[in-house]
Amino acid sequence: MKQRILFAINGLGLGNSSRCVPLIKEIEKVGVEVDLMSSGKALPFLEHYFPHKEIIALSQPEYGINAKGDFSLFKTLKSLHSFIKVLSKNKRCIEEKLTKRPYSAVILDSIYSYPLDKNLWRGPLVGLNNAIDVFRNRSFYPLQTWGQLSIEAMDLLYYLSQADLIISPTLEENYHRISKFHLTPPIVREEIRYQEPRSPVLKKVLVMLSGSSFQTNLSFLNKELYSSMDITWIQSNKAPIHNNVKLLKEADLLIVNGGLSSLSEVAVLAKPSLVIPLSQHAEQLHNAISISKKGFAKISLTNDHEANFQEVIKNFGSFTNHPPLPSGTKMASRIILESISEF
Repeated sequence: MKQRILFAINGLGLGNSSRCVPLIKEIEKVGVEVDLMSSGKALPFLEHYFPHKEIIALSQPEYGINAKGDFSLFKTLKSLHSFIKVLSKNKRCIEEKLTKRPYSAVILDSIYSYPLDKNLWRGPLVGLNNAIDVFRNRSFYPLQTWGQLSIEAMDLLYYLSQADLIISPTLEENYHRISKFHLTPPIVREEIRYQEPRSPVLKKVLVMLSGSSFQTNLSFLNKELYSSMDITWIQSNKAPIHNNVKLLKEADLLIVNGGLSSLSEVAVLAKPSLVIPLSQHAEQLHNAISISKKGFAKISLTNDHEANFQEVIKNFGSFTNHPPLPSGTKMASRIILESISEF
């Protein structure tokens, strides 16, 4: 009998599903069958990559957003009752799926439910989550990020209490095991491969903003001053583009938020980038600081993103020809498959 794994993937944005797609494809190469459950914006994204799979819809908890488009802990707490309902509903949905087929493992990528009945399958519960990275390398976060940081803390505690092992992709180039956590290089799509820069000339700009509900204002790019540049926008919270690999490879400069999946592809491509973490998002701040140390990315922490953009233009040559990070897709797949065989 073939081994079968159940993946349950968060769909608030497209970051979680973006890293799960290559991991699923790598696992399937050895003959393991994968079933999928997800929510929100990830459903059409996964359907694009896996058109022949049935993808079961889960409920998606929504975080509170203030008038500026930033995360709001107060509004999130106000909707706590509905959040709890989602946990209960997801538990029922996942466990119902587990009763229908024999599974060798369950993999949760930032999907939350009440504790699952582990008697319903015979292998490990694997978490795919980088909350440990947010806490192990930073001793201080600005006050405005503490609300989202509390979500990261709950994330960490959830996976510590529920998972048998946790795959934690990192941009810190320090790959080892800490208790249940296996720190790996970034997990990226197979097509994302480093290529030598064509020239230290900035012509094409790709703006690739968050796929979640949060917002970043870059209206300054519409000024006549930048009309000579070829600027392409991908704002995936409005119109998701499933295959942006060609655009990524052709761009001379990327403008991105601080989500781990976007920055993972930036890191493996070693692509010059202006990174704008969401202002109240601790994890994005951590990711942005980590990648800004690599030489090919500049972090923009103030509201004056145009000034930082102009600085990148002025010093563009200094952001090219830096070494890329390796892809961790094969490593993560190997860790999961080994955990199944050893369970």
